[in-house]
Amino acid sequence: MNGTIKINLKLIMLTFCIVSASIIILFFSSYSVSGITDGLSYTVNYLVPSLFPFMVISSFTMNSGAYKFIGKFFSFVTRRIFKLPEPAAAAIILGLTGGFPVGAKCVDMLYSSGEIDEIQANRMMTFCVCSGPSFLITAIGTIMLHNTSIGIILYVSQIVSAVIIAFLTGCRQQSAPVCSEKKVRNKSIAESFVISCSDGAYSVLELTSFVVIFSMFMSIIEKSGFNNLFSDAINFFDITGSFSEIIMPIFFEVTGACRRICDGGFQPWVLSFAVGFGGLCVHLQILHILKSVKINKLKFFIFRFINAVLSSIITYVIFLFINPSAEVFSFKIGENTFAESVSGSYIGAAALIVMCILFLLSFKRSYYPNRITKGKFFR
Repeated sequence: MNGTIKINLKLIMLTFCIVSASIIILFFSSYSVSGITDGLSYTVNYLVPSLFPFMVISSFTMNSGAYKFIGKFFSFVTRRIFKLPEPAAAAIILGLTGGFPVGAKCVDMLYSSGEIDEIQANRMMTFCVCSGPSFLITAIGTIMLHNTSIGIILYVSQIVSAVIIAFLTGCRQQSAPVCSEKKVRNKSIAESFVISCSDGAYSVLELTSFVVIFSMFMSIIEKSGFNNLFSDAINFFDITGSFSEIIMPIFFEVTGACRRICDGGFQPWVLSFAVGFGGLCVHLQILHILKSVKINKLKFFIFRFINAVLSSIITYVIFLFINPSAEVFSFKIGENTFAESVSGSYIGAAALIVMCILFLLSFKRSYYPNRITKGKFFR
């Protein structure tokens, strides 16, 4: 009887939310259209160019069996440093270079094939979630801020934060056991390519729907004045108005949040925090992709916040040592004012990336001398 009451109450509340959402969308139809337009614009201009190629590459890598070779090549780093089975190497690399959903997709495929267990999948999702270089360097750095070096620094901060979390979460783990390979038929190159393109297209379409929905509701919240009530409540705790205006966008949808942060004249560490957290829109995408894995959601959200804080600290520290004679840019605050200028050195940013790569490859040097693999930049 109690169970029936609980189910009925749940259905009643769900129905109430559906009806309320429908009425709000109809009542604020102009705001809804504006939000949908913005969401589609974000997707077409920023997300599809940066995510689709890596969606295809990640799926092709897993379907063709190429991930096994990558795993053997980085076996020492994967097993001794990350304390994970060899096949996890490809998922880690693609997760750190491909963008938010790519790492989750690779983890799901590894778990489905039995090459990692549930505990390892959960641990990988504490650090194998990173905004890719195409989104950070091209979309944010070059397009939004007109300064590529800022995007490079943001990306380096994400990578360093992920490596630190991976190392710390692996300290208490035993060395990963040798993976017992399942006899899974590797698909042909042609078959893998066709499947990968289909998977990539479906993933991007799914991503677009999430971004559009969140962008629509954010537009209604902001333009209807509800965001002002939230800002007033936040300002009660002595948080400045400018920061209170970006808290909700950061929490809900990262692309629109980055656009607002760039237009609002905030310091780079705020951008680093936003992309490090990812936003609820990205989180739901990842959890949907990992529906076959029993993910500890509380742990996942806690580590997203830890990653955001750590990334912002790393970005802040890096900017303390930037050469002031390097290229300078300004964050726009309003129509006629500009925030304090910050500068960046292309050489310094490139050196930071090289140092991060050498840090990982240095553990492999005795096994593969004079070999350096190159990563590709995309979100």
